[in-house]
Amino acid sequence: RTMATLTLFAEDDTTAETSHLKFDAVFPEDCEQHEFFDSSVRPVVEGALEGRSSVVVVYGQTGSGKRYTLFGSEDALSRFTCDARADCDGAAGLGVIPRAFDVLAKGIDARPCTTFVVRVSFL
Repeated sequence: RTMATLTLFAEDDTTAETSHLKFDAVFPEDCEQHEFFDSSVRPVVEGALEGRSSVVVVYGQTGSGKRYTLFGSEDALSRFTCDARADCDGAAGLGVIPRAFDVLAKGIDARPCTTFVVRVSFL
């Protein structure tokens, strides 16, 4: 885990509160979509394929990049098809959602003797 210190300032620029937070991972601004997905989301999706209840929560300030992280670039998203025969791994610019659907489709396709019920919520 990575330790970080967060200091919140009052409007008059005096220190209001300091918090110490622990993160499972911290990613730099130049982190590629596939790096983030492979280390943070792929294990959750693969766990779902093994029968574990799974959830991914994305939270952040307006304008911080949640939409880009979830969907990816407009260009990459417009070329995406959820197909077990497609190769999403090499598709630069795809976000978490299309990559997760790709892993799910391939995982379900690889388990023909298993019945899956997939429920997805997006708020």
